[in-house]
Amino acid sequence: MSRGQPTPRRVAVTMPLSFAAGMLAGLIFWALRAPSPAPPWLALTGLLGIVIGEHAVSRIATRRRARRKTPAHPIDPDRT
Repeated sequence: MSRGQPTPRRVAVTMPLSFAAGMLAGLIFWALRAPSPAPPWLALTGLLGIVIGEHAVSRIATRRRARRKTPAHPIDPDRT
């Protein structure tokens, strides 16, 4: 299983599963009449941190892959 960029198919499967898991957790909290484990502003701040972290790691990984593909001494096409 590749850990590269997500394919459209993988995203199409993962997003609904994540949404369903969140809905199930919310349903369980509601059925048990349990209070939310965190205030809404704190939960949203945590989600924002997750999204920012995901994008940061993705950008760093992309830059590292690009550096590996770039030759150390590029060939000058004008010099023959």
